[in-house]
Amino acid sequence: MWQAIQGYFCKQLDYVGADKKSIDATRVFRIAGSINSKNGQEVVSQYRHDYRYALRDLQEEYLPELVPRQPKKPGRKPKIVYLHNIRSLHYARLLDLVRLADLREYDIKGYRELFCFLYRYWGCCLTENTEDSLQQMLEFNSELKEPLPEKEVIRATKSAEKAWLAKSDTKANEEAIKLGYPGAGYNLKNSKIIEWLDITKEEQIHLQTIIDGNEKRRRKRERDKLAKRKERGSTSREKYLETQSEITKDKLWQLKKVIEKYPNAKQKELAAMLGISDRHLRRLKSQI
Repeated sequence: MWQAIQGYFCKQLDYVGADKKSIDATRVFRIAGSINSKNGQEVVSQYRHDYRYALRDLQEEYLPELVPRQPKKPGRKPKIVYLHNIRSLHYARLLDLVRLADLREYDIKGYRELFCFLYRYWGCCLTENTEDSLQQMLEFNSELKEPLPEKEVIRATKSAEKAWLAKSDTKANEEAIKLGYPGAGYNLKNSKIIEWLDITKEEQIHLQTIIDGNEKRRRKRERDKLAKRKERGSTSREKYLETQSEITKDKLWQLKKVIEKYPNAKQKELAAMLGISDRHLRRLKSQI
């Protein structure tokens, strides 16, 4: 409820410069009277009035009326085909994070803590090793145009490790499920990640999984268009080869990155992370 109210007010006040990076529930405010180590200035707290509101009062006064969920219709559950297993999804998201930083030439000031936080969290989910994920996050941070101080970035991303550990905690999972979540840890939607990192439509074209509905539909249209052309036999060989070349280049880039991070990984593990067959992997490795 608190998060919903924060998000609502932020959207309403967007036109006067509301900071959407300051409304997450994990944010810690500096204490009044302390010194901001980044600029050396004293932190000041400003009180505009003496009013105090109960959370429910704000909800009833400002938020749109909640629409009750419609009961699900009985019947057989639809078959769902998962395009990624959990492991390959986490790795794909890590790759997207690196690709996004690369697109911005590693100049991500204002987003550094978020990038490093997500990198550390997805790293924990992927490797299931807190030390390894921490070291990889520090390596990523060191590649930034303006890296965060090591102690600061470790402290700022500590909650990522705690959230991953909570995924293995029975009690934490039970509490999360009661609240309507799939389980403990951070269950981030693409829309939230895109909002946090201000990912543009142009940037999404180069990403694999962190994309919105519009980009998904655009890709589907492209696939459908190409499939129809192939059916009619109207797709030129040059166009087909150009499309395949772009896909191969992207997979080669991904493969190089995964080999850099996991030089001792077995062939099957590499293929699983990239979501491709062993045979396809061998073909790609022959081109490196």
